[in-house]
Amino acid sequence: MSKSFHIYTIEELASNPDFRNWVLNPTSELNHFWQDFLQKNPQKEAVVEEARNIIIATHFYFDQNKTDPQKIEEYFEELGKKIEGANPQSDHTPISQKAFLRKWMIAASLLLLMASIGGFWISTRNQLQTYSTAFGEWKTIQLPDSSVVRLNANSELITAQNWREGEDRKVWLKGEAFFEVEKKPITGSKFTVIANEVSMEVLGTSFNVNSRGEKVVVFLQEGKIKLEANDQETYMEPGDFISYSISDQKIIEKRKEVNDIHSSWKDGALILQSKSVKEIFDKMEEIFGVEFQVDDSSLLEPITTVRIPMDKLEIAIPILEKTLVTHIEQVGNTLKVKRIE
Repeated sequence: MSKSFHIYTIEELASNPDFRNWVLNPTSELNHFWQDFLQKNPQKEAVVEEARNIIIATHFYFDQNKTDPQKIEEYFEELGKKIEGANPQSDHTPISQKAFLRKWMIAASLLLLMASIGGFWISTRNQLQTYSTAFGEWKTIQLPDSSVVRLNANSELITAQNWREGEDRKVWLKGEAFFEVEKKPITGSKFTVIANEVSMEVLGTSFNVNSRGEKVVVFLQEGKIKLEANDQETYMEPGDFISYSISDQKIIEKRKEVNDIHSSWKDGALILQSKSVKEIFDKMEEIFGVEFQVDDSSLLEPITTVRIPMDKLEIAIPILEKTLVTHIEQVGNTLKVKRIE
């Protein structure tokens, strides 16, 4: 991954494949990289946020118009080429003037490219409403149609600011959320959740979606869902659990669950049942924004079940220590785990 992001402009970040991958498909590793970057370069926070807005608004526009994903990549490749070509070549131009000309040409290239598809960026961005949560934070959101979304920590939900009566409703999720969708029996308007490349069409449904890392995991509590991804279509009934692999582009697991533990977090407790210690640590990193360090990799292998309170990390740590028979020392955002002999 490039180490020169501190000198990137908004336009250069928006066209960078590594940056786009973080915005659209975040992982724990990518989140740690960009959190560290912003801590070391706080002056770039506005640049990073504006570049994220460009990418999100662009994908919103293309998705609304059912554009082939390949066309989206071609768009950003074209943007990158225009930016690369916006570097004045004359050796006789003073350095300060070169910098000014390059900045102006990059901005002009971006505006021309945006204008070539109808100036959608500004108009589209103004139509969006973004809800987000920090590590260790949870929100309950009421959407314009009275549907309720409980947004887990370190997550983001994007919606249109207003929905007209009778129109289909669409939201985009990054992270984890529990949805309670309001029924529209008269108009029958669809409600669709998009998480990475997975689309879920629902009507009067309660369900949990987790779209972190390399998987999109869905648990249906009530109602019915039509799930579509990579030209695959499947219907979910209450109690169905589905795991979709982004890298393999297919459903890798579908089963019935007797207990609703996948959305336990919304009631204040994270229940991790029959999980490896590594999976437990990965989940806690996503929720609390911490990093686990172990002195013995064999500690990550055992399978166990643990119930962790969602609101206080200081309470979760001794519960882990007792369950795993370890000592955990917290140093800043790092949790050092050692085996107790």
